[in-house]
Amino acid sequence: MPRFNFEQFMEYNKKFGITIFFTVPPVWLLIAKSPLVTDHFDTLEVALSGAAPLGKDLQVAASSKLRKGKTWISQTWGLSETSGSSTNMQWWERDETGSVSPLMPSMSLRLVDDDGNDVEEGKPGEMWIKGPVVSRGYYRNPQSTKDSFVNGWFCTGDIAIWKNGLPYIVDRKKVCARLARRILLTRECRNSSSTKVSKLRQPSLKVS
Repeated sequence: MPRFNFEQFMEYNKKFGITIFFTVPPVWLLIAKSPLVTDHFDTLEVALSGAAPLGKDLQVAASSKLRKGKTWISQTWGLSETSGSSTNMQWWERDETGSVSPLMPSMSLRLVDDDGNDVEEGKPGEMWIKGPVVSRGYYRNPQSTKDSFVNGWFCTGDIAIWKNGLPYIVDRKKVCARLARRILLTRECRNSSSTKVSKLRQPSLKVS
């Protein structure tokens, strides 16, 4: 498809017998709510959601439309700075608690308060992550690197709690990104239709 069209998306899944796909919560919402969805996803065996948290109720509703309810949507979490996913659920496993899945091998995660101190289990904290696939900083942008990395830990800006060995995204820090030395207030940008963000350039990642 040259651009996303939901009806075509449904038909192509049915026509080609798609068995796995990874998409974002707005698409899962369409699948959950649309009365047009019948047997279009009966061949889907592995379903993944990312880019934003998927609410548990939506996870349940959309999963009921996949292979007659036999396929469960798993969540994954990661960022450009982590080279993609840092959490992932094995395809044969299933988590119905709303987590973003277990950490991948060789990755380390901390949840910290505003002073950089580790929080107790079950308490919300910013996700700091470290691992072999995490960027070492932003290319030719020492200020952004200084703002976002602490002793090798990447400060993601995502707020989570940790319980039963799994991370749960619960919020996003108000100040979550510094682009071209400007502070982007993501929550205000997302919630205000009048906010205009232009000519912001994301810092390049330094990988070695």
